[in-house]
Amino acid sequence: MKVLSVRNPWAYFIIYGIPQSAVAPYRTWGHKDVENRTWTTKHRGSLLIHVPSKLDVIALNRFGLTKDLFHRFTGIIGRVNLESISPPTEVVVSPWAEHCQYRWILSDPVSCLPYPIKGKLGIWDFDENLLNFNIKE
Repeated sequence: MKVLSVRNPWAYFIIYGIPQSAVAPYRTWGHKDVENRTWTTKHRGSLLIHVPSKLDVIALNRFGLTKDLFHRFTGIIGRVNLESISPPTEVVVSPWAEHCQYRWILSDPVSCLPYPIKGKLGIWDFDENLLNFNIKE
């Protein structure tokens, strides 16, 4: 299965949604349904979300969150469906969509027991059978 590395807090927002400790109005945004990238891919369908060790500190400050919420963990935390990718010229209606970026449209987030593994750049392959998606949220 294909994997994409996404820094926290973005990866957390994709799989678990916005925590209630975030400042208003962000608490109402729910799951991050758009991942903004400067590049595109032909891949569509299931995509595992990997968390690298580095945090996006600017994003933490923007949402009023602290590093304490995000464990120092590097690994896979869940799976989403990559439905489509909108080019920078198309309008995407989502609070997560940024201008001048490819907007990767995501749906159906499912968490898994965190699986420690070092990430890679771009989209990379991983054996999904090593993951446990049979957990209660």
